[in-house]
Amino acid sequence: GERKKHEELMRERDILTKLKSQAENATQRQVDLMKINENTKRNLEQEIQGYKVEAQKQQKLIYQLEKEREKYGGEASEANSKYMQALEEVKLREMAIIDLQKKIAEGDNRLKQQQNLYKVEA
Repeated sequence: GERKKHEELMRERDILTKLKSQAENATQRQVDLMKINENTKRNLEQEIQGYKVEAQKQQKLIYQLEKEREKYGGEASEANSKYMQALEEVKLREMAIIDLQKKIAEGDNRLKQQQNLYKVEA
């Protein structure tokens, strides 16, 4: 009887030892998984932070480019306006030249008429 009891206790102890070992292994696996998850989380947070910094840089760049576009747009508009004024000035001067050429031609004609009168009288 004692022997049988002893064998049963030994078997129970073996089973408990085995269960304890399995529980420890499972716990270790959970700890390892938690560490992996922590690392992954940390890496992702760093990656996200990097993206945020990059997004801010891009935003600043966009803002600067928009300001430049406004500036150059204004300058282009001003230059175009000056060009149009210059064209208008050229037209006015061309008209003045044509007018002067007409007056010169009229003066020449009068001069010829006067000369012809003197020739006739002479």
